[in-house]
Amino acid sequence: MRSLPNEEACAARQSPSRRVSCGAPMDVRIKVSSRDAVFALRDRVALALWRGKTTSGAVRRGSEILAEHAAAWDGRVLLLTVVEENVPLPALEARMELVSLLKNANGLVERSALVFEGEGFRAASVRAVVAGVSLFSRPEYPHRVFASVGAAARFLGGGRKDAPAPHRVIRMVNEARHAPGTQTFLPWLAGANQTGDGLRPR
Repeated sequence: MRSLPNEEACAARQSPSRRVSCGAPMDVRIKVSSRDAVFALRDRVALALWRGKTTSGAVRRGSEILAEHAAAWDGRVLLLTVVEENVPLPALEARMELVSLLKNANGLVERSALVFEGEGFRAASVRAVVAGVSLFSRPEYPHRVFASVGAAARFLGGGRKDAPAPHRVIRMVNEARHAPGTQTFLPWLAGANQTGDGLRPR
């Protein structure tokens, strides 16, 4: 796991009237990097990049990171979820954790964009599962599904002048894609009844 030094101290200095930068303008903070998932932060954007198994433990950790990020910003953040091609369908337990994440994000998230990459039956199956998750969670914020990161980035901006530029969001995703999945195995990344296979170092 990599994180920005003194990140907690920087977050503590934030206030409604004064924003303190926690790094260079283009800094992408990788909070979790495994073969299955990458959680990253940049300014108001919280990114969850799924590239392998979706475990309940990983979803819970993502929810914690989202809540911490929203608290540091003293307001609502933008949530971007990217599901790479060939990612397997999440188990039932993980799906319920996803429902909880979207519900708990009410009051924290201003907009949420979900990107599915890939085509064919597998991608359609994953889309159907997530559509069901959204139906059960009933998020109170705008939440839409897209086929590309570019379209999702434009939606997250919502036409606001203070919104992150789409090219910066795209760059953030690209940096997350290249984050090595080599961190030491952490028990919370595996579901209660799942092994950590796929999350151990390559």
